[in-house]
Amino acid sequence: MRALLPFAGLLLLPAAAQAACTVTATPLAFGHYSPRAPGLTSSVGTITLTCVALLVVNLNYTIKLSAGGGGSFAARRLTSGSSRLAYQLYTDNAGAGIWGDGTAGTSFVSGNAPLFLLGAGRAHSVYGRLPAGQNVPPGTYIDTIQVTVTY
Repeated sequence: MRALLPFAGLLLLPAAAQAACTVTATPLAFGHYSPRAPGLTSSVGTITLTCVALLVVNLNYTIKLSAGGGGSFAARRLTSGSSRLAYQLYTDNAGAGIWGDGTAGTSFVSGNAPLFLLGAGRAHSVYGRLPAGQNVPPGTYIDTIQVTVTY
């Protein structure tokens, strides 16, 4: 019975104390943008959360995104020098939820992942859209988004 007590105590540790996680992201690449093209220009990226646990646990987590260089979720901007190209990131393909940090009407992604000693990865798609009709000069347009994972 004594040998089982320390093991049982380890099982009761919080999941955060038992897990180590890493985050990887694939960039969204919108490709060639033409202001004359009808409709939205879309792209899909992926944020993957990979965690390793000492024991079998269920890990609750949230994934939040920053507003980027535009300074607000409503005005995300890709930039090339002084030129700006409006875009938005969504939690779903329908564009129903702007992916942010839960403030200013934005949504964030949350989940629960069963973890094992060898680790498990959970991939979440990021849906990006460029509105049509933005008259901008040719160039390479970029923005940087900070990904925050809490578990």
